[in-house]
Amino acid sequence: MMLVLRRSILYEITSEDKEILFPNDTFVLGDSIYPTLPWLIPPFRDNGHLTSQQTEFNSLHSTR
Repeated sequence: MMLVLRRSILYEITSEDKEILFPNDTFVLGDSIYPTLPWLIPPFRDNGHLTSQQTEFNSLHSTR
């Protein structure tokens, strides 16, 4: 999946200037297969040690 992302026009544009597509600290919620980027936010990886805030974030993330 990461290869598909890195070859996409979305990745190309945001690599040059994130503000073009994601101004004012906006972002996209991504699947857990993707890395955390300044404009792409995946859920926290559950390694069995998530904080309550991380668990809540993941729960909210999955409903969006």
